[in-house]
Amino acid sequence: MQNNSQPSIAFEAINPAEIAKAATLFDNIKQLRIKVKAADEAVLDRAFEIHVQGILTKLEGKLLQCQTQQQQAVEVIMARHGLYDAAFQQAILFCQAGKASVWRWWAM
Repeated sequence: MQNNSQPSIAFEAINPAEIAKAATLFDNIKQLRIKVKAADEAVLDRAFEIHVQGILTKLEGKLLQCQTQQQQAVEVIMARHGLYDAAFQQAILFCQAGKASVWRWWAM
């Protein structure tokens, strides 16, 4: 996700496995839709990618400002939680659309 050659301290703090877990949850929720057009799926995928990039960029800036390890730890925890915001937003939108079976969603 990082385009320059410098390693990202944010990407070191939140490893690819953590991002993959959030992406898997997002994809599972997205697949609950009865029909997902290819164009809609591409838009949702891009939105999630932009969301993750935003989280990492914001974390990068905050980590550079932190003066203690405790502050850094708090910022990393907040960023990890932020990774799941897009997935939860999809779940909310899906349920509001009335197309969700609550039991099917919980069975995941």
